Amino acid sequence: SKMADQDELKDLYLLACLSSAVYSSPPELDQLVGILISDAVAVEFFENPETDTQGAIIVGADDIFVIFRGTESTKIKDWFVDLDVELMPTTHGKIHSGFSLALDSVFASMFESMLNYLSLSNDRKITIAGHSLGGALAMIFAYESSMVGVECDLVTFGAPQVGDDQWSDYMRRAFGRRH
Repeated sequence: SKMADQDELKDLYLLACLSSAVYSSPPELDQLVGILISDAVAVEFFENPETDTQGAIIVGADDIFVIFRGTESTKIKDWFVDLDVELMPTTHGKIHSGFSLALDSVFASMFESMLNYLSLSNDRKITIAGHSLGGALAMIFAYESSMVGVECDLVTFGAPQVGDDQWSDYMRRAFGRRH
């Protein structure tokens, strides 16, 4: 595989910082985004307390970042999601039902918000990212978005396996190996 160039490394570093920042409280997240992205125009935090699923949409002049929070080891609900390993079918193989159900609890509002920001400036690039459990949610969000024709990049950090071999092969072909 080729070496990442300077711009790609900067992008990956920013995504690692955002994937870390999403663990903060919403006011702290606003502050961190202000430091990380000089042209940030919006930060929206999404949370479903029942599934304990969190994510953020961060909008810059040229970018829309959809970032998911991973597992906080102090929160037991997260571990139940991690351990719920029933697989459910998709068009391209099977995926982990626990991850899918967690994402479903915030998907509609986050997807609608992402499309809203995209409609305000069509040439914004969409990048979906997350760490750990957040990486798993990011993968499914990117998959679902691509299934309805939304172009996006996907970058994950330390994400668990989300689907069977067929789904994983499809994701590698569709999004490359940037995780």
